[in-house]
Amino acid sequence: MVAELTKHLNWDLQEALEYCGKNFSGQLFIRSSHGYEWCFHFFMGRIVGESSGVHTARRWQRLFSQNQDLAHRISEHKIEFPEFLKDSSAILERMVKRNQITREQALQTSRTSIIESMFDILQLQWLCSQSGSQQLSFNLVPSSDQRKGILPWIFFRTPEVYHEALSQFFTWQQNSLGRFSPNLAPVLKGLVPVNASAFEKNLLALLNGERTVRDLSINLDREPLEIMQTLLPFIDRGIVLLKALPDSISHRGHLGVVAEPVDSSPKPVVAYVDDNPMESRIMGDILREMGCEFVSITEPIKALPELLKRKPALIFLDLVMPIVNGYEVCAQIRRVAQFAETPIIILTANDGIIDRVRAKVVGSTEFLTKPIDQEKIYQTLIKYNLIKASRTEVSHLQVQPSY
Repeated sequence: MVAELTKHLNWDLQEALEYCGKNFSGQLFIRSSHGYEWCFHFFMGRIVGESSGVHTARRWQRLFSQNQDLAHRISEHKIEFPEFLKDSSAILERMVKRNQITREQALQTSRTSIIESMFDILQLQWLCSQSGSQQLSFNLVPSSDQRKGILPWIFFRTPEVYHEALSQFFTWQQNSLGRFSPNLAPVLKGLVPVNASAFEKNLLALLNGERTVRDLSINLDREPLEIMQTLLPFIDRGIVLLKALPDSISHRGHLGVVAEPVDSSPKPVVAYVDDNPMESRIMGDILREMGCEFVSITEPIKALPELLKRKPALIFLDLVMPIVNGYEVCAQIRRVAQFAETPIIILTANDGIIDRVRAKVVGSTEFLTKPIDQEKIYQTLIKYNLIKASRTEVSHLQVQPSY
């Protein structure tokens, strides 16, 4: 069948859309090696809808929060949210034809959703080019529907929506924000400066790590660009960190509620032995953010009994401690059969060859230099299979996941 014929093309987004804009009918699939997939639907060269993408559910929750009448009408006709997400364009088209919603309502929300998806693709494409990682793949699936005389009720001229998305991303990039995705969630990690402006204080008060930059823009009725411009100085100073969030789906079908997916898998237990409470707090914040159960041991002389009790899958160990140093603690741990294969990562500000050799002799698995670095901790957890690389990131440019 014609619909089963796919064509893989070594394109970028502009080339793909230029081709599809020449009377193509069917679907354009765009995939990345990082786990994302977008699908744009075309009819006679016009875009008639899209699906999948980054934070599909969050995106539509935002759109519905801006258009409560549309959300009410969809809910009124007993359309469950997960059902809507499977083919939003087809459902909106059907509701327009039945006079259940206006064409203007459908056009406004669909256009915003399409442009947001194109923005994400353009940014991911740019990040791939910066890091030298694998480019996106493009596949065409022609439609078997040959009814060319029947135009859809919802459609957009391809060049217009593409250039709007391109303009938004160009402005974003020109403001030194190219490495930061608006799909990331800011979280406050330091004290709010006393000289912060009223808007900065209001914004920082909302940073709980559960709202993305795009979500915050709706809360504050400001553009995502303004939100990120305001946050950038705080990010550079380490007062604000950015983290990746999973998508959210309301399983009850209520369009006004964002429910996080439940993860029933057990959390990996990670221990940190360090007599410095401040260092321990920093490590704990990082590990909990990455989905680990954190065990803090601030008395090295009591480390072994606590480790036997908690049975961590990985141990971070400070080198310079009073009474018992990291070398001695590491040697004690390695004498216990239960910890023979447990990764032990020694952390220290001393980065000499002698320290590294000695750490290896007493049985350490790896050696990390201080200060504690979120990126290094993240990569270590991935390396030893305690967590999986986030599907919502491309590479870690600076401290924050970039997508």
